[in-house]
Amino acid sequence: MQISDGGSGGYYTCRLLLKDGSVRDAGHWWLPESGRATWTAQGAASSIDRVDLVDHTGRVWSSADLDG
Repeated sequence: MQISDGGSGGYYTCRLLLKDGSVRDAGHWWLPESGRATWTAQGAASSIDRVDLVDHTGRVWSSADLDG
């Protein structure tokens, strides 16, 4: 995941929505003062349907469908 122009100091969760319908949090990160960051999370792409980047309020800030 990469944020190139976010608000500084934000807290984000990478949430994986799996093809079997389950949900797994793959990581939690603070955004540095620069408002820019790149994070890596582990997961088998073949089992992931969607990736959500969720802010500290629970709002989905960004989402990507991987079901091609």
